[in-house]
Amino acid sequence: MTARRTAALLVLLPALALTGCGGGSPAAPSSAGAVTAAGAPGSQTATVVGGSDLRFAPQTVAAKVGTLALTLRIGGGVPHDLQFDDASLGTPIPVVASGSASKTYTFPRAGTYRFVCTLHPGMVGQVVVS
Repeated sequence: MTARRTAALLVLLPALALTGCGGGSPAAPSSAGAVTAAGAPGSQTATVVGGSDLRFAPQTVAAKVGTLALTLRIGGGVPHDLQFDDASLGTPIPVVASGSASKTYTFPRAGTYRFVCTLHPGMVGQVVVS
């Protein structure tokens, strides 16, 4: 490799690394990729996949006021966790390296509850409760 190519790579690699991890400020979750939780308000269930593209799929879960068993499943072999901005909802789903993990949350009122992967800045989703 020439010195010129090496210098170009040294300039580009930090920028590419930040892009891959979603550097910068967290974006608002897209309305694309939404799912409605299954079940009655007291026993709703939904699954989000933490992908190797550093996005949750779907990014939006629609639910009713009540209890939601939320499952984080790993897709693509990249570890993720899931933590709500609203700490009153309880403890996060801890880092999952493979397979899946579930946690039950109670949403006492309508609103939008944002969640993030603390390992990957910019990886966000939301539960919209009605």
